[in-house]
Amino acid sequence: MPITRTTGPVTLTLLSLRESGSPQWHYVTPEWRLDTTDPRWSGTKPSSVQFSDATGNDGSLLSPMEPAWSLHTVLHRERPEQFTAAERLVFTNVVLPQAGEFVPHQQAADVVGCTVRVVGTGGPGRLSLTNGLTWGFDPSLASSGGSGSTSDGKTQVEYWTTSASFVFVEVTHLQSTDEVRLVAHDERGRNVSINANNGSHYRQNSLVRMDTIQPSADARSLTIEVFISRPLAFDFMIDPKEIQAAQSGKK
Repeated sequence: MPITRTTGPVTLTLLSLRESGSPQWHYVTPEWRLDTTDPRWSGTKPSSVQFSDATGNDGSLLSPMEPAWSLHTVLHRERPEQFTAAERLVFTNVVLPQAGEFVPHQQAADVVGCTVRVVGTGGPGRLSLTNGLTWGFDPSLASSGGSGSTSDGKTQVEYWTTSASFVFVEVTHLQSTDEVRLVAHDERGRNVSINANNGSHYRQNSLVRMDTIQPSADARSLTIEVFISRPLAFDFMIDPKEIQAAQSGKK
């Protein structure tokens, strides 16, 4: 080290690696330098790193007796202004629900090889999908959030629950390292807080998201922008003997 790799418009340099953690759990923290010729990648930071060795082990801290480790990381953009028009979709006139109702939308469009569908918006309750075909909504089953499924061999029901208003989005044909980002504003241009409180998870070959929203009390509709973040990947080969030891007495 330092080790430099270039992917597309970004040059990423691994400056050092330091062992950190507690007596029960150790991990390795990298120090980076990023240079780019494209302002859209300026200010990005590597996400979590993945170490692996030639014997098939992977984790946050491997055997220092191995002659080499492989380090893999990716860069994702975070801010809307970092995405081109070809990497985003805009859905307009997404009607906000009244309390206790679900408003189906089924607006769909394609971007960077993915199909993005705004299934609908709803108030607190449980949204369900029966046999992958029929959507249902029960406001009496509102809870703090979660998802699951039931099946009796003939009928399969998937469900998502929340105690807040939400927008439900489904994305198909994502690549394994893609990330989906959403921003929203109402018909008066006011920003609407949106939070993936139920997280993102896969059902069959689709990524689904139930994101809670907090619009103003007088808001009537939303404009939702969906961004597909396709990262840049970087791989480094390192000598584990170069990792700096944890400082004594510090976590």
